[in-house]
Parts: sequence; C-alpha cells; structure tokens
Amino acid sequence: MAGLGGLLYGIDVGIIAGALPHLEATAAVAWKLDAQQVSFVVAAVLMGSVLSSLFAGTLSDRLGRKPVLVLSGALFSLSVPVIALAGGYGPLLAGRLLQGASGGLIGVVVPLYLAETLGPGNRGRGTAIFQLLLTAGLVAAALAGFHYGRQVDRASALAGRLQDPAAGAGLVFAARDRAWRDIFWVTLAPGLLFTIGALRLPESPRWLFRRGRAEAARATLVEIGAEPSGPALLAMARVEQANSGSQPLPGLLRRRYVFPFLLACAILACNQATGVNSILAYIVHILNHAGLPGSMANLGDAGLKGVNLVMTGVAVILVDHKGRRFLLLAGSGGICIALVLAGALFLGAPAPSERHGWLVAACLAGFMASYAVGPGVCAWLALSELMPARIRSNGMSVALLVNQLVSTAIAAAYLPMVARYGDAAMFFSWAGCAALYFLIVLRFLPETRGLSLEQIEANPRLRGSPGQRPSGR
Repeated sequence: MAGLGGLLYGIDVGIIAGALPHLEATAAVAWKLDAQQVSFVVAAVLMGSVLSSLFAGTLSDRLGRKPVLVLSGALFSLSVPVIALAGGYGPLLAGRLLQGASGGLIGVVVPLYLAETLGPGNRGRGTAIFQLLLTAGLVAAALAGFHYGRQVDRASALAGRLQDPAAGAGLVFAARDRAWRDIFWVTLAPGLLFTIGALRLPESPRWLFRRGRAEAARATLVEIGAEPSGPALLAMARVEQANSGSQPLPGLLRRRYVFPFLLACAILACNQATGVNSILAYIVHILNHAGLPGSMANLGDAGLKGVNLVMTGVAVILVDHKGRRFLLLAGSGGICIALVLAGALFLGAPAPSERHGWLVAACLAGFMASYAVGPGVCAWLALSELMPARIRSNGMSVALLVNQLVSTAIAAAYLPMVARYGDAAMFFSWAGCAALYFLIVLRFLPETRGLSLEQIEANPRLRGSPGQRPSGR
C-alpha cells in the first residue's frame, strides 16, 4: 500500500506527456500561452516537488511517517480538480504546483518508510515496489494519453469531411480541450485509493523507537514480521547511543555523516542529469520532432513506458541478488550509449520521417531499459540506505531537493534549448552526465545488499576516512 505512492509519483511525472500536445494547441489560442509558459506548466510539478522537499524531512520527523503519507495523497487528490477545471494559466500552474508538492512528500517519505519498515532480506525488493508502481503510473498516464489522442484523431478526421472549415476547426479545438482535461480527471481514483490506504498503515518502528516509544516499536515489528524484534531493537539502541553526547555541529555537517550524505546527493543529481524526467515529460514532443505523427507518437510513449515497467520488474528480481552497485554500473553505462545513439540520429538525419521516428524510439527504449534496471530502482535504495539514522529524514529531504532542482532546471530549459541548439545537443549533454554517473558509482559506491540499516551505518567505509575507500564488495 505504501508503494502505491510510487504510482502517484509516476503519474506526477508522466501525465503531462499525453496531455501536452492538446494543452499546447488549445491554450495557445484560448490563453495566449507562449513556449516558455508551456515549459513552466511542465516544470511546475517539479518545482512544487522542490518546495515540499524542503519540509518533508522535518514534517516526517515531527508528525511521523504515516501522517505525511496521508497528507501527500490528499494533496494529490486535491490537485486533480484544480487542474482539470482550470480556466487560465494561473489556476493550471497552481494545480501543477500542488501536484508537485504531493510528489515531493512522496519521494522522501515512501522510500524512507519502506526502508525503515522492511528487513534486510527483502528491503531491496520491497523498496523497489515503489519504483515498480512508479513505472506503472507512467504506463497508465501514457495509455490515457494514447486513448484520448485517438479521440482527437477521430475528431480531426470528422472535421476534414465537414463543408464548413470554421465548424471543423471548432470541433477539433473542443476535442483537444476535452482531451487534456479528461487525461487529468482519470488520475483522481488512484489518488483517493492511496489516501484511504495510507490511513491503515502502521507507523515506522524506527520512528517510534527514536521518539522513545520502544514498546510500540516492538509491537509493530512483531505485527509486520519483517525482522526479529529483539535484535532489531538492540541495534537501534546501539546506534542511538553512538549518536548521543556532545554534538556541536548540525547533523548534516558532522564528519561521520558528510560522505554518505554527499554520495547520496551526487547519485540523485546524476539520476536526473541523465534527462530522464524531461524525456518522460516531452516524449511525445520528441517523437513528433523525430517524425512520428499524431497518435503514433502517443503509441511510442506507451511502448517506452511499457519497457520501463517490464525492466523495473526485472530489477525487482535482481536487486537483492546482483546488488545495487552492479545494477547502477550496468544501467548508467547503457544510458550513456543509448543517448549518444539518439543524439547521432538527430544530428545525422536529413529530414524527419516515420522510419527515423521509430529509430529514435528504439534508442529511447534502450535508454529506458537501462535506466529501469539500474538507476530507477537503485537510486531510491541508495537514498534511503546510505543516510545514517540521525540524519535520514532531513538528509533524504535535502538530497531529493537537489534531485528535483536538477530535474526542474532541465525541464524548464528544454523547449528553449531545443529551439536554439536542436535535439542532438540535449541528448549529447545528457550522455556526458551519464558517463559521470558511471564513474561516481565505480569509484565511491559500496555494496549494501543484505545489510541492516544499522550495519550499513556502522560500516567505516561509508565515512570516507583516509585509506578506507568504499569498495564494491
């Protein structure tokens, strides 16, 4: 049920791709939106996520993990009618910001909750459920876009048979306006489902223990059966004792926390610098540029997100067998190759065509498969596993803030940059970031498979001490 937050996060990221062509066509006429304003509508969900990420860690520490899960679902559910009933640029932007605020809370609290609730034997697979349902949200959003895109195509065909051009144009305009609004309406049901389901979840046992409620923590551990309650509570107590005493510096600045915190931030920043959220948001736009017309681009979008879903399922199976480090290296390497090939296609194509469009779609499918099997799952695990208990919630909040700032900057700049430099330049720049990602993982990331959160925190290699460089073993 907690993993259903991933479904909402995926809808947050992916829903605009299918709605964007219809929104762009109608808003340019009705609301006089320019390319920069459209980019802001796309990026608003990421900016809202940035703003809520600032407070997610503090809220989850003060209120508990469960209340913040409920709050995130309620915000998402509220955002849907605000967007779908928007009558201008302001309400549309406000609704997207509200949707993003929900995503920022979900991105911090759901991985945090799952990591603190699951035992070492299934934490990888369990936390990966978040990403699996995230990809399911992307597929659902793409299918909604494809369905309503077909309706617009039928309206366009009917308009072409009308004798009155003005009546035909009005028919197409109405179909497009209804399409983007209906695409958002269909997301209300999962938002309500998550909100109601979160009310029935137990609180995180580690949050309960840190709040001095040891018996409640023990009862929760027994209830969920994730790990033996006695050893788990003893390990929590040892960590709390090690972190007690005189601590003059704020948590994130203490020497023992700096290395894991910076490593998690670097992984999250590189994750977004591959351009994944911009590709997911602008995929229909990209495939239109590459030569795929109308609903064929929506079909390519659905296919790409289907690849994402299938390969995330593969990652769920592999993550507790192959480990985080191996999958991150394989994934970031594959991303780099796929992006270089896509950039070369745009650079070398004399003119867009349907064949060229499908070649670009194939490269993006390779990108998505590589991302899903490695960074898509393992970045969330790294975020929750590398952070020590004392800074986990606030550290995750800041790391996700870095992640969303990078993503927001790329999404907001995408359309103006493509208009000025072309699609190839964007793909090559993302490929360079993927190469840097590979090198950071190769040099610095240790393996955390099969270890409890307390064992990971006690590992001296994660403190970046001289002569104790993290290894892959």
